[in-house]
Amino acid sequence: MLVCMIDEATVRHLAHLARVALSEEEAAALRRDCAAVLEYVSELARAAVAKEKEAPLDLGPVHNVMREDVVACEADVAPEVLLEAAPVREGPYVRVKKILDA
Repeated sequence: MLVCMIDEATVRHLAHLARVALSEEEAAALRRDCAAVLEYVSELARAAVAKEKEAPLDLGPVHNVMREDVVACEADVAPEVLLEAAPVREGPYVRVKKILDA
């Protein structure tokens, strides 16, 4: 079993990127959790490689499916009707609550 270790500096860097303050205990727990996740991902990678070596599946010919670009809204529902149903609108747009800081 391959042991994937993650060092404390990496855990602190990840916490900094996520803007999360961690205590020493939380950092140690996160380090163990990250190591467990990395170990599981490496197991999946080994399993995928082993299965790939067994026998490749013949899926038959592969082709691209193309379709015409068409207006996706229903013909009897005009944009103005939808805008009138919005709680707040700003010109031809629906005004929504800001969720991201710029």
